[in-house]
This record gives sequence, C-alpha cells and structure tokens, in this order.
Amino acid sequence: MFIDNLSYSYLKDSKIINSFSFDFSQENIFLISGRNGSGKTTLLRIMSGLLTDYTGQLIKHNKKIISNIDFIGFDGNLSVRENLALFSKNTKFDIGLAKEISRKLDYTYPFSTKFKKLSSGNQYKVRYLLMFLLDSDFLIFDEPLNYLDESSKKGFFNLLNEEVARGKTIVIASHNLNEFSTGLLNYINIELP
Repeated sequence: MFIDNLSYSYLKDSKIINSFSFDFSQENIFLISGRNGSGKTTLLRIMSGLLTDYTGQLIKHNKKIISNIDFIGFDGNLSVRENLALFSKNTKFDIGLAKEISRKLDYTYPFSTKFKKLSSGNQYKVRYLLMFLLDSDFLIFDEPLNYLDESSKKGFFNLLNEEVARGKTIVIASHNLNEFSTGLLNYINIELP
C-alpha cells in the first residue's frame, strides 16, 4: 500500500491528517504512534476503506486487507465457531488452525461458547483469531493490546512475527510502543504529529 499526500478533516477547517505520505509495500510491522487525536485511528480507517472522503492518493496494490476495526458485527447469540464460520464464509475454515492460533492467544474457552458470554478480552482474542485465519496480505490493528493479558500479548507478538516471516504487512496504531519494542523482532515506527 502506498499513500501519497493524504489529508483528512472531520471539521471543515481542521485537518486531522495533513499531507501524510508513506510506502507500506514491504513486508514488515509498522507501528503508528502519536498523541490522542493525532489521527492514528482515522488513518487506519482510511487504509481499511471505512473512510473514503479524503484527499490525496491511496494505492492498495490489489492486497487483501483485514482490520480489527471492521469486526463490529459479531453476533453475540452465535457461538464462537458459528461466528468464525460466518465471517470466513469465502475462505476455507480450518478448525485445526483455529485451535492452534487460539492456543497462541491463550484463548481457552470451547468454540461452542456463545460470543456474548465471553469477557471483552476473550472477544478480542476471537476477533484476532479470525484475522489470522483469513490469511490476508495486510493486517491492520488499532490498539490491539488494550484487552490482552500478559500471556496473550506474548502469543500475539509471536503470531505477528510469524505473519511477517510469511510475507505479510502489518500496521498497528498504539500508544504503548514500549510493549511492542520488547515483543517484536523488527518494526518501523511512524510518529504522527
């Protein structure tokens, strides 16, 4: 993905992102940092295709992109297995791979558990599990550590490192760069003003 001279405003005279340019085309982990209100989540929403009324250029290079911002619609009345099957309907749902990823994320509940019965942390683990299952070229995470405990964070970092080794590009917005610097093998930091 290549971004050139991207600007975005929520209010007419106030640009939250002003002339941002960056080349995300290499397989790596990109950490986007900045103060509250600097445009981190807005940039991710643009990259995910959720916001389209920006100026500038965004070239996706036919990459399959998946973002944790997109998963608002998990059905609480369905089981974890049913939600995973529903969202992965266009891809082969591999229960063995799902169990392997869930072990790495320290998700221990049965897949038959209703989604609404899970804690917030376990709901986010299921969302991340799905993101890794869908085998996209480009993964986007907004503040992914917020709901994870220490053992889950370690597994999450291992999954991120594995995905980059498989040729994926990962973009993460976070306030907490210190935790990422200890868990990731390699990353590029991009600080928004």
